Amino acid sequence: MRKILVWCLVIVSLVFTACSPRTMGEDDHINIFCFRYQIDDIQKAYGKARVADDSMPMINFVTPDQDFSNTQELYDSLMKGFLTKSPDIDLFVINGQDQYAYEIIENHYYVDLSREESLLSHYDAMYPEIVDWCSHDGEIFGFPYHVFYYMQIMADEGKMRSVGFTVDDIGAMDGLLDFCAAWEDRNAVPPTAGYYQRALCYCENYLLLHYDRSTGEMNLDTSEFRSLLSQCKELADREFFQEPYGMVTDVDEGTSPLYFGVVHIIPQEHRQYIPIHYPLLEAEPQDTKRYASIYWFVINPYSDHIDQVMSVLEYYAQIAGGTDLIVTPIYRDPAYYTDTGLYSPENLDQAAPFISNSFVGLNFPGYHEVLAILDAYVTDGTKTLDEAVAEAQRVLDTVRQEQFLD
Repeated sequence: MRKILVWCLVIVSLVFTACSPRTMGEDDHINIFCFRYQIDDIQKAYGKARVADDSMPMINFVTPDQDFSNTQELYDSLMKGFLTKSPDIDLFVINGQDQYAYEIIENHYYVDLSREESLLSHYDAMYPEIVDWCSHDGEIFGFPYHVFYYMQIMADEGKMRSVGFTVDDIGAMDGLLDFCAAWEDRNAVPPTAGYYQRALCYCENYLLLHYDRSTGEMNLDTSEFRSLLSQCKELADREFFQEPYGMVTDVDEGTSPLYFGVVHIIPQEHRQYIPIHYPLLEAEPQDTKRYASIYWFVINPYSDHIDQVMSVLEYYAQIAGGTDLIVTPIYRDPAYYTDTGLYSPENLDQAAPFISNSFVGLNFPGYHEVLAILDAYVTDGTKTLDEAVAEAQRVLDTVRQEQFLD
């Protein structure tokens, strides 16, 4: 089973979004930051672009192997490049959970991709929610190449019906627990499998939904949040919220009715499984959405090769549905996919409600500090509920004072 561990994704994402002082700055090259496994697909797009325009500069790939000693140095380098309007980097990647993602987007450190009509047509073929996740102030700032839905379960409703349950019956946590008990009474196979997320993910979801970016305000000392936090604490000892946690690329044996932490929302095998979100806790409203994480290709607005990079990105958009980079569908139009059996109109339509009930939340100042405090209560048990709420609120209030009021 191929594994994609969450902490690896976060660290690699951070390392990926920097400008390398060692290899940047060649005027006669297009400089692209990417992972090594992406090079082949980008080269295919570049090859098509160069056939159309043989005057295009050569391409230079930079991968994050040895250029930065820590993530702070990385981010300092990236932001310095924007502040000095450096053209060294032409195309880069950011993720919604990156430290400076919101600042990059808010300050328009990107080229508006909607200005290229031929590229814009590809967005018309995407799920509308994904287009929204790539947009800011009426502009399109990035092209999506990975979307991860962390609070996701793949469910085989046929297996569930054998013990009298449907996916609608596990829309709330009590329903999920009842189903697991009913399944265990009648089956030797466990009701859940895969790689699990921590109960803390409910807190992450709450923070990303409720943080007010216009004022920096968020009040955690409410009955709603206290109830949610208490429920997370109760769930932390459940098997499906135990470490190791992470993600797997696909449903493997297909023996359990529920699989946690699967990257694909349209399974490549065992296609009877459908994606559903984590069940609601008692403290959550019925219309609560679940957070997703997205990785975008972004063009540096100070690049000397904007037109050429735009051309490469356009050709990449054409082939994206047939590459390994698209592990979750971004296009609603089946014509974009080479595997027409997997990405059939029916399967793509089936994924639509799941995607529409998702949202992309961006990192905010104090986010990780607050999560660490809450985790000390939920998972470690080293803080009381009152201590965790009070300390987390102090962090938020301090950051707000520094960011908005001083």
